[in-house]
Amino acid sequence: MYSNSQRGTSLIEALIAMLLIALVGSGAIHLTNRATASHTDQQLLTIAITQMRSALKTPDICTTPPVIQLPNNVSLTAQVQGCSTTTATIGGVAINNIQTPLTLSVTSDLLGGQVVVGGTWRS
Repeated sequence: MYSNSQRGTSLIEALIAMLLIALVGSGAIHLTNRATASHTDQQLLTIAITQMRSALKTPDICTTPPVIQLPNNVSLTAQVQGCSTTTATIGGVAINNIQTPLTLSVTSDLLGGQVVVGGTWRS
């Protein structure tokens, strides 16, 4: 019925099909894992930025640097810049005691490096 050269071809075709399905499945799993990790990283960043923005409103921010609380009991102390005053001259008139813009920054590998919240003046 079948010649000797045709025996086993169905089995080989089935094995190749299973291999292709396994490759496609592992690729889909990899993409799903990457998307989940990216979402987790974005959520941590959102938590940190929200807490830093809220801390900018506190009156004692210059004397007590805020501590950013992340999940899994991770605490990060933010660095505060801009707690001083300056003088500006506008139209020949000197204006004293201008509060410099506040900036909070925190550095962590969990957040992908340095995160800065606040404003700066352009010169």
